[in-house]
Amino acid sequence: MLLEKLIKWGTSSLRVAAVKLRLGSRLRLHRGGKPVYLGHGVRLMVQPGGCMELGAGAYIDDRSRLQVNSGATMRVGDYVYMNTNVCVVAAECIEIGSHTMVGPNVCIYDHDHVFDTDGVHSELKTAPVHIGERCWLGSNAIVTSGVTIGNRILAGGGCVITHSLLEPGVYVGNPARFIRAVSQTGYGVDGAQEDHARGHAPQVEQRAALTGDQEPSGEGAKSV
Repeated sequence: MLLEKLIKWGTSSLRVAAVKLRLGSRLRLHRGGKPVYLGHGVRLMVQPGGCMELGAGAYIDDRSRLQVNSGATMRVGDYVYMNTNVCVVAAECIEIGSHTMVGPNVCIYDHDHVFDTDGVHSELKTAPVHIGERCWLGSNAIVTSGVTIGNRILAGGGCVITHSLLEPGVYVGNPARFIRAVSQTGYGVDGAQEDHARGHAPQVEQRAALTGDQEPSGEGAKSV
């Protein structure tokens, strides 16, 4: 077990050194604290004039892609965790607060292509994205341009976040909508422990929405 861990982190340190050598000053790594982890197949791309900052203990799992376009910035806070196959692309500015967790296949973009009566264009419209601290973006969630997500917010599996989410709590659906506050430390996000303590069964619809296994019922709640 110890040997496997040493191999895992040793391999990551080689990947970090290689990408730092390639990107130079375009990649900034915080000194001190736990090192950054880069999994197998992770792609860090920063165009000239762009800047990517990775905080202490940031963990980027296998096959994830972080891209910063020319003139843009991306700041990933301390101890942010990104699961497999995450895609984050900054054309202006994306910030992710410390201790936030990002589920597999999540996509975060601060831009859209221009689309008008002539159809799609290569030109981009941009607006910064800010994600707070200790958030949790469930698997397959999508964050679109111009969105601010406050601290301690959970976006369930398959959420499409097209507008800012500011009140701490749990959001589900397409577009994302608030379904519950989380008020007691140590309770599950689906409210199971809280509901059982009150003598009620857990709310199945909310559990399904959080995991992305089923579509929550109700207008505007269909997941993609």
